[in-house]
Amino acid sequence: MLDYVEINQDIPIMMCHGTMDPMISMAKAVQTRKELMRLGYQASWHEYPMMHAVCPEEIDDVRAWLLEVL
Repeated sequence: MLDYVEINQDIPIMMCHGTMDPMISMAKAVQTRKELMRLGYQASWHEYPMMHAVCPEEIDDVRAWLLEVL
């Protein structure tokens, strides 16, 4: 029987993170991505020179990613 990890491994994941984020450290974000990859997920990674926010470049990247995966 498949477990939830195997069932969900084909779900696209996009991770975006600000390099100056004071709320979620870059180390924690990278650790999370590594754990996802260890579990067999493929996570698209994008980082931006910003704090805990959204920037126009991120919006463009999210749009492009959504157009690719949908």
